[in-house]
Amino acid sequence: MSGKEALKQRFAGLAGTIPLTVLVPLTMTLFIGLVGLLGYVGHRRAVEEELEREGARDLELDLVRLRAALEEAARRQDTVWMQEQLIAFGADSHGILAVLVDQDNVVAASAIRTQVGQDIRAVIPVSLRGSALYDDAMLERVRATMTGQVTSDKRRNLVAGLYPVFIGSHEGDPEPEEMGLVLLARDLSELKWQALRSARRQTGQMGLLLVALAVLASFLLHQMFTRRLARIARAADRLAAGDFTAQTGVVGSDEIALLGRSLDAMVADIRKHQAALEESEERHRTLFQNAVEGVITMGEDRRIQEVNPAAEAMFGYSQEELVGENVSVLMPSPYREEHDGYVKGYLETGKRKIIGIGREVMGRRKDGTVFPLDLSVAELRLTNERLFTGIVRDITDRKRSEQALQKLNEQLEDLVKERTQALEDAQEALVRKERLATLGQLAGSVAHEIRNPLGIVRNAAYYLEQTSENADDEILDSHDEIRRGLTRADRIITELLDYARDPRSHPRPF
Repeated sequence: MSGKEALKQRFAGLAGTIPLTVLVPLTMTLFIGLVGLLGYVGHRRAVEEELEREGARDLELDLVRLRAALEEAARRQDTVWMQEQLIAFGADSHGILAVLVDQDNVVAASAIRTQVGQDIRAVIPVSLRGSALYDDAMLERVRATMTGQVTSDKRRNLVAGLYPVFIGSHEGDPEPEEMGLVLLARDLSELKWQALRSARRQTGQMGLLLVALAVLASFLLHQMFTRRLARIARAADRLAAGDFTAQTGVVGSDEIALLGRSLDAMVADIRKHQAALEESEERHRTLFQNAVEGVITMGEDRRIQEVNPAAEAMFGYSQEELVGENVSVLMPSPYREEHDGYVKGYLETGKRKIIGIGREVMGRRKDGTVFPLDLSVAELRLTNERLFTGIVRDITDRKRSEQALQKLNEQLEDLVKERTQALEDAQEALVRKERLATLGQLAGSVAHEIRNPLGIVRNAAYYLEQTSENADDEILDSHDEIRRGLTRADRIITELLDYARDPRSHPRPF
């Protein structure tokens, strides 16, 4: 567990031990304090930014006005007026610098007369010496660009400005003789302190008002929520203790009243469900006791918890003898040794071999006799354990009937085999007859089609033999070979006809 999660749990545990009558006002007070603090910080930042903006704007206006006055005094060559203008600015209690320097950065006029004639670096206050606005590079840049600069320093609470001024010029001169610089700076610390004091005063007044509102809101919340929630909690505690007559008594139309009515309705439903549960338990008990099949209940440890009368009669044990015993006492070997492994394997892997699957097994009675059983096992998952319910049925009579039926089936199969063999023999004879008939038809057709050409060949051979008067021995041998071949072919056709002809006689009157 990470440190963040541990802190959350610790905070949740602490909050859970504080009553709402204390937690709600405390939470509201902390919330109001946080809101006030954030408001004060935001207001302070806004005041400081506004003062800095106003200070920079006012200083820029003063620089523009002072530049115009100094340039007018330079044209008139009235150094006294130039000095008076800077003294007037220096009269401001917040001003810390008001000088006019010439082309060589020497003070030509200042709000402090003793600074006249000194180098600018010697008269800049300590609070401004780290500012980049008044270094030599910035002074030269302003002279070159003839563009004034105004900046604010939040860390030092200062606003400073630098503007170019044409000095040493005379009325009627086409161009000024010298470019000077006017430097002004103002300290905003006192103005900020006054504004922040006013902001603190306003924040304090607002905080008192918010605290009063928090107290009033806490009282209203207590009357509207906390008190009624406490009544609902007491009713819930009574319900948890088993008191199904507990009522909240909360009235109203808001969400808490709805919660109270929901709890009251839930209590009424619990009473109904309790009555229905008792009725269901009684019905279950009746069914369990009067079931025709044997019912056996066991836990994960394979020990019998309950048996019904049918199971007692089936196995010859009483319930007192079986409760607490391993269910394997009702099994012969080798089922007895295998059963614990089946259940353990199912609990570890979830792979079913008997549980949830009906099958035939062998049972063992108290007197040691073994008989066949039809077994089905159902699993019941409770909150903290699992129960297994086995339903057993003695199938001795059914197995005897099955054996008798199997013998009858075997006899019937033998009879069917005999009749099937007879039918196969008859079918084979019929097929043979059909083949012979087909062969006879084919043989008659072949004999007719072949003997006709053979007769023509025989006649042609005879004609050739008669017309050959001076035939040599080789020709005579050829005539003999033709006669022998014709005779052999005629004999083959005769034998084929004799084979295809039905040898049986079919006498008929004529």
